[in-house]
Amino acid sequence: MSSNTNYQENITSKNAYESYEDFLERLDNLLEQAAWQDFQIFKNEVNTPDPIQGRTLFMIFANNGWDMHLEDLKNLGAEVNVTDDSGENAMHLAARKGNSKVINQLIKLKANIDSKAEAANGNTPLFLAVTYGYIEIAKILRDNGAKINIQNNDGDTALMYLIRNAERNKITVDTIKNIITELKPDVTITNKVNKTALDIAKERGWSHKEGYKSLMVLLKGASLGYSKVGSNVI
Repeated sequence: MSSNTNYQENITSKNAYESYEDFLERLDNLLEQAAWQDFQIFKNEVNTPDPIQGRTLFMIFANNGWDMHLEDLKNLGAEVNVTDDSGENAMHLAARKGNSKVINQLIKLKANIDSKAEAANGNTPLFLAVTYGYIEIAKILRDNGAKINIQNNDGDTALMYLIRNAERNKITVDTIKNIITELKPDVTITNKVNKTALDIAKERGWSHKEGYKSLMVLLKGASLGYSKVGSNVI
């Protein structure tokens, strides 16, 4: 391989970007190489995953929040829906960071909004947005077609996954209630061990927490009008 095609290793290395100015300089180098290199060679290089996490340039930019250059990379041949070693795509990375600008840009570029990360239990970007309490991100995903009641490999919905990980992610009972109220997930769905979100919440030992009783009401579906178990399960 010539010295002109080994820039991928430099740009996708773990400590590639010391500053935003450093990033812009490297992007300029990429654009210069694209102008004179055979386009197919460049396309292959730009989609080469890094050796650390299996992420391409497009994924690294999305993860770092550089939304303004994602379209440039796509136009240069970057694959939008490529996944890393865990099966996550750029949409997963942006959802975990709660970055609405990147999310909106990825939607514009037709990124897979319901991509399941198979090595990460089949969780979609919505699972990550909900689990970290990013209600507005979850609403953007929902409003652009994300399935609220999609289930992962365990049969858990995003709501169930949120409840399981609430304490670890420092998510309050009020945040869970807000997510239920805003997204209106089907609380009657059961997972592969026949448990609902209510069952999982009862196992958390939250009876002493403020707002617990009203959360139980929401999880029972009393105020949401559900009537059919698993009616929106995908």
